Amino acid sequence: MFSKRIFIFLSYLFIILKFTSLLFAESPVFIRLKAGSIYFSPNNDGEKDTITFQIEKLSEEFEVTDWRLDIHVESGTLVKSFHADKRHKRRNSSVYYLFSKDSQLEENKIRLPEKLEWSGTDLSGLVPKDGIYYAVLQYKDNAGALRFTRPTYFYLDSKAPYADLQCNRRFFSPDKDGIYDTLEIQHKLKADKKDRWRGSFLDEKGKELRSFVWETQNLPETIHWDGKDDRGIMQETGLYYYRLSGEDFSGNIREYKLGPLSLRKDSVNIDVNVNQNEFSPNGDKYRDILVFFPQKPDSLEIDSYSLKIYKAGSEKKGAEREFSGENILPSFINWDGKNAGNKVLEGKYLYRLDLKKGDKLYSSLPKELVIHTEQMHIYFGINHENFTPDNDGERDILEIYPELENLNMQNWEVVLVERYILHKKSRIRVLKRWKGHEKIAKRLVWDGISNEGVALSSLARLELYFYFTNDLEEKKYFQVKKFQSGISVRQVKGDYK
Repeated sequence: MFSKRIFIFLSYLFIILKFTSLLFAESPVFIRLKAGSIYFSPNNDGEKDTITFQIEKLSEEFEVTDWRLDIHVESGTLVKSFHADKRHKRRNSSVYYLFSKDSQLEENKIRLPEKLEWSGTDLSGLVPKDGIYYAVLQYKDNAGALRFTRPTYFYLDSKAPYADLQCNRRFFSPDKDGIYDTLEIQHKLKADKKDRWRGSFLDEKGKELRSFVWETQNLPETIHWDGKDDRGIMQETGLYYYRLSGEDFSGNIREYKLGPLSLRKDSVNIDVNVNQNEFSPNGDKYRDILVFFPQKPDSLEIDSYSLKIYKAGSEKKGAEREFSGENILPSFINWDGKNAGNKVLEGKYLYRLDLKKGDKLYSSLPKELVIHTEQMHIYFGINHENFTPDNDGERDILEIYPELENLNMQNWEVVLVERYILHKKSRIRVLKRWKGHEKIAKRLVWDGISNEGVALSSLARLELYFYFTNDLEEKKYFQVKKFQSGISVRQVKGDYK
């Protein structure tokens, strides 16, 4: 989908590399630096969230006495640095080395890592703007000569394509009578203007019938479907779906689906929809209530209505639950998932709306819903209880591992806070926020620099919170972890503290 754009970027990259190779042609090469990918997308969705730089020493005899890896935006502005641990003396096997005399300490050799991982945050702890970046490793040999690797270029693309699909009327009858002849779907996007989109109408089996391709800047706010496929053939009465998938330059792919959508050839323009196709009436106040939205033409007067819910495959046994009334069709009907015997049902079910006027019966197309009662599972693990982001090569990175089950997230946020005492009062300050839509990465990374660019203090009391909102606008939050940082030793104006 993005072959043309990738070709342009690679061509641009080739020119840059050709130019830099001429600049470095006369310099001896002792270390090679290479980016693990030509692009990455630090948006916490688990897809290419970090980029790894491979550092290869071409000779084991070559000794490095100092090094620093700098990451720059294409214009040359520095956005991030990694550097050598310069604590020149450290006592082996002693937790008291900080308080030992120099005569009791041993020289600590500079260690050059084989790889470095960048999570995409700059010196201020924030994700910089999208664009082309490059990394350079500068290092000194044992003679004190300062050398540089050739720059390695890559593309940062943090904004995944996001869409919201809306359809006020999910039924239509394309019979050319001027009433509900087409289906209208609204697109609301948050995306780069060059992101690519594919819209498709599908049958119940997922077969693509009608498709469209756009860039963001050309995608219409409203799309109309007349019930025909790409060959111009009118489809049969039944249930259909609309799928919109977006992809950006870095391969971030998002898919959104709307349905079921009722196509009727008989001009019976009645329908019923639900606020969720799956719900879990287990008493946890999350997706506990299913809401039905019956619809009919304003011109159709009725004597009675009946909303029936059947066990899938057992329709002949009668309805498990029925809602009925006379004359006026309600705008919505709530259901707690229980049958007439006050028992919570589980499994697959069908629901149908019947309307009566005299001896005439009008019925909607049966639609499926799923009921389950599994509880939400929320757990967050970490790699180090006492992590120390002081660049000594040990426990420098905090890794968070979310484990989530039976959740339907529209938006989510993970917040790391520090709790401290000031003037005899307990206070908190936010250190780091991770946000996203729908998917959450299986691994979240933090380098110890807060969103305000402040380094984490030693022995900080830390708390981790998880917030999310589902497609029903239900909001939940949980405290998922409490832990404490270790003792960090950092260089401050030539000394260590």
